[in-house]
Amino acid sequence: MQTHALPPSLHMDQVSGTSLSNCAFVVCRVFGDRGRHPDTSDAVLYATGGSTLRALWHRAGWFGPVWCSDDGTVFAGVHDELGIARASDPPGTLTRVRAPVTVHGVWGLHARCVFAWGRTPEGRPAIAWWDGNRWSRHEMPGSVHALHGLDASSVYACGDAGLIARWDGAAWRPFEPPCTSTISSVHVLNEQRAYATAEGGLLLEGTPFGWRVARHEKVELHGLGHLGDRVIVAHGTDGLVALTDAGFEVVKPKLEPRSLDARAHLLFVSGSLLLETSDGVAFRGISCETVAPQLASMGRMG
Repeated sequence: MQTHALPPSLHMDQVSGTSLSNCAFVVCRVFGDRGRHPDTSDAVLYATGGSTLRALWHRAGWFGPVWCSDDGTVFAGVHDELGIARASDPPGTLTRVRAPVTVHGVWGLHARCVFAWGRTPEGRPAIAWWDGNRWSRHEMPGSVHALHGLDASSVYACGDAGLIARWDGAAWRPFEPPCTSTISSVHVLNEQRAYATAEGGLLLEGTPFGWRVARHEKVELHGLGHLGDRVIVAHGTDGLVALTDAGFEVVKPKLEPRSLDARAHLLFVSGSLLLETSDGVAFRGISCETVAPQLASMGRMG
């Protein structure tokens, strides 16, 4: 009996940017029925610019972290390298820069103020700062999982065992840990208010003076953002929710939001969709089906 290979399953892995017309996102393909595994998967990094869509990088397995600056410069971490693609570069151009850490995460304020975090060659946790030409590195008291901030003097890092530290422009200043759980996301709303999510359904609230547990949910919380002055949370069962004085208010149910990025618009991925909203009412997006014909023409990597 003749058998036919199953078509690969597609899903959106992550997104970063200011809007659907200025962002970078990753589409993963999984071949066969073994599930996601480096031997059975590949991934393509895309960037949008206005109405154009370009493939930047195709590799076996999957990508590390991706961040897109306001001017459309894309930064993608793989092992100890940072791939950089500028909006003005010719199609297919990607500059690879060796980083002083294994790149577990990347985030920035702009294209000349980019932070990459991970571990040094000696295995110590550290954050490296890229100014567009060279790196500087600062060791950290624990592993870092996320960064966010509004300017170079108020960037927050969070990570293992309740680690939260603030960059004041010269050094990282740790806070008294508000919990002992791993903190996986952080979002700075303004100079006086920031929020973070931690394992065990914890929502943390912080100021320049300290942090506390604000809510304890029975399900995990998977990320943070904002719409106007509303704090938006990726909720484990209720989809996209907004924080209110009484608790959480559902904004968009029946989603599994991940990889939230809130700037001019709120961007996030959910399954095979990349979605954007500016008010929590109207949503538009890109589906994996949009790029499926192009993906079908690409050979399998790995």
